[in-house]
Amino acid sequence: MAPRIKITRQSIIDATIEIIRRYGEEQVNARDIARELGCSTQPIFSNFKNTDELRSVVGTEVKKMYYETVFDGIDKEKPYESLISGYIHFAKAEKNLFRLLFMSEMYEFKSFKDLLEPEDERILNLIIEDKRLTREQAEKLYISMRFFLHGMASYLARNICDADQDEMFQLLDTGLNGMLQRYQYGKLQS
Repeated sequence: MAPRIKITRQSIIDATIEIIRRYGEEQVNARDIARELGCSTQPIFSNFKNTDELRSVVGTEVKKMYYETVFDGIDKEKPYESLISGYIHFAKAEKNLFRLLFMSEMYEFKSFKDLLEPEDERILNLIIEDKRLTREQAEKLYISMRFFLHGMASYLARNICDADQDEMFQLLDTGLNGMLQRYQYGKLQS
């Protein structure tokens, strides 16, 4: 009798992420995950109550991957700008994972402040230090810039646009500087 292969919780999560990465979140179901792992669906439902629980755990794992990507690329000379670059990089390199995190029903919030997550604390501290803003100003700048940046990243993740990096960063620099003036001085400088 051939030895049984143990399918772990982590291998199920990894296989699910790979399926999302290749085909998008819409293609995730127990049969496809089992096929990816070379097993029946039984190990999946032994490790997870249902596919909703699996999706939630996968979402948390993908969010960790996102923050690792963003934080690994931080340039101490231009921390906020390098965070923006990390966000754009994730949208371009991991289109389907970006969509899962930022363009699916997984991401619900009631107010814009709900966008701030514990992981964003590090980003806010960088903004406060680098741009010499108060906590409130940094939160407003971060949320505003995130919406501006998200629009651009969404175009990239949806393959609607493939602008060159210089063009993107010119637009981002203009947007960031305008918003920064708004929150530093209370109005745009002419």
